[in-house]
Amino acid sequence: MFHQFVAAGKRRATTIGYADIAEIRYGSDGRPFTPVEILRAFAATVEHAELHAFRRELLDFDIATATVQAAGGVTNLYGVGGRPHPGAVLPDAATGASPRLRDHLSNRFALDRYFRQAPDRLTATFCDNLAAVTEAAGVPVLLLDTYEEIAELDDWVCQRLVPNLPGETRFVMLGRHQLTKTNIDWIDHQRILDARPLPELSEDEAKSYLRHHGLTDATALHAVFGVTGGYPLLLVLARVLATESGGWATIDELRHDRDRETIARGLLDRILREERAARIREVLETCSIAPWINPGIIGVLLDVPPSTALQLYTELAVHSLVSRHPHGVVLHDKIRELLQVRLRYAGEIQYKDRMTVLANHLAQRGGLTDERQ
Repeated sequence: MFHQFVAAGKRRATTIGYADIAEIRYGSDGRPFTPVEILRAFAATVEHAELHAFRRELLDFDIATATVQAAGGVTNLYGVGGRPHPGAVLPDAATGASPRLRDHLSNRFALDRYFRQAPDRLTATFCDNLAAVTEAAGVPVLLLDTYEEIAELDDWVCQRLVPNLPGETRFVMLGRHQLTKTNIDWIDHQRILDARPLPELSEDEAKSYLRHHGLTDATALHAVFGVTGGYPLLLVLARVLATESGGWATIDELRHDRDRETIARGLLDRILREERAARIREVLETCSIAPWINPGIIGVLLDVPPSTALQLYTELAVHSLVSRHPHGVVLHDKIRELLQVRLRYAGEIQYKDRMTVLANHLAQRGGLTDERQ
């Protein structure tokens, strides 16, 4: 849907900026997950000269950050009293540093203030420049995808970015969670906030999906739709069950229930009982506590050697229940939740022990734990 929105905006020559939270947060380029990186992603797609001031300030920020990193930390640049060490290499005009940045770099305490204030300053400059874009090229649209991964930066979006956006800007966030339930401060924006829950697929759309995945028998099509309705997760699980069991003709009658979660749990149980899932069943269940799955996580959670972990990961990576992720593969949120319920039911103490092992593993590698656990 995110990509369809972007494509539609480009077809209409709309001024459009877009970013995917998951790509920024779990990107492979080593950048920290900060407001600056979200603004950087927006600016990279809003191709207008009116963002010049923001890009100038962003360059300064990058120069300052690179200078500190190259030195191995601030203490290697400055001595007692905050003055630069005699041998410290500080950027000059030739490296692209502005006079303002060179002033900040001349003193450690000024540089500390600069880094503390940089997110707010860059946010304000970006929003000011966006107002100029509006005058030059029409109302801009900003799209932010996978908002359920925003975590602690939700406060920045709610309290810093949104209040400073030009009034004409359209800001669209796509995510799985209702904003006001995850952060009560969003109620302050209820006058301008338009939440639109996605409807389920219609009967024609659901049956078209099933036909696309090989279910053509009219009677079976009607029966599967009768159980799954237009609920996407149930449709996907029914399709995965057919794939794992060898085809639609091989699955028995699906279980009806008023509760969708019960239906989903039943479909998932049947998938895990299939022969194709037997080898990776323990991986799916045990590693469901992780925000992503890779050979390292499989190794520490299942306590198996690297060669076995890699073999299990190779089998897992081609399974229908997972999708690609910058750090390996990932499970759909709801499937993760259902698998974690199974794991906790099997033993609460063992579940907590594995959570501790996972947290230690991610901490050692500079990874992020999942705040929803």
